[in-house]
Amino acid sequence: MEETQRDLRRAYGESLRHLDDLRSLGGANIAPIAGQIQYHLASMLEVAQSAEPLARELPQLFKIFQNQLINNLYNQFKPGDGVKTISHFLNQKAGLRVWEKFLTHDQSLYSLAKSFNPSAISLSLEADGFVLGLETNEAEDISEARKLAYRFTQDLWQENALLTYRVSERNSRPWLEIAIRFAGLSAKDLSLTVGDLAFDPLFVNYMVSREELVSIGDHHIVSISESAVVTLHREIPEQLTCEQTFIHLPFLFRPLSLIISGRGMLQAKHAKYSRVELFDLFR
Repeated sequence: MEETQRDLRRAYGESLRHLDDLRSLGGANIAPIAGQIQYHLASMLEVAQSAEPLARELPQLFKIFQNQLINNLYNQFKPGDGVKTISHFLNQKAGLRVWEKFLTHDQSLYSLAKSFNPSAISLSLEADGFVLGLETNEAEDISEARKLAYRFTQDLWQENALLTYRVSERNSRPWLEIAIRFAGLSAKDLSLTVGDLAFDPLFVNYMVSREELVSIGDHHIVSISESAVVTLHREIPEQLTCEQTFIHLPFLFRPLSLIISGRGMLQAKHAKYSRVELFDLFR
């Protein structure tokens, strides 16, 4: 077992060195992708190192949770309501806290989903939250959905959680993914460090390049200085440099981006960094 752990740490260290090489070759454009890869590598290492045989009670708890989830899901979306297909996936790495969070918020999530009148639904529970995919009508009026999303996002923010969305296409139909992710559920020994500031690694998932930020167009921007001073902008500042970290939060009601002075990197937690809780900054 000890030898396996050494092999895991050695492989992790080699992967980080390869990522550093990629950063050097790709410059600022590759930084967001490299950060996300590092985040997921660290999460996998943490799970592998802490893996222990499941307690005898856990399979029964998992079964109870699974039955409750399926019953709630299929009771909320019935064939007569226009939903043609429903699927679900439960990641084995989703811990008890994710299950608890989901059963706490599933009714609010389903209410938001119904406002889009979906014809297909896919639910996935993951290590740091859950994702609900919806096949929607492109002409659907989402004004009511924006109101629900705003209230729901505010409630989740109090729990250090983000509700974001992503639009794509599946089977030539619009596909909307609503993701809810909670801080502190994975990569607990890591921080997103920017200069002397340290942020929850959750935000690595939302890092974008300078070009991606500009392509979004004018929207609400928050800049954070080296000393954690916050300034609100109504449009993208003119002076953007490679020595800044860009985070885009695609909220359903209104997108928000963060510009943090310094280059962001996922690193082990260290006392020399000043921990900044982004959720607290905007409460």
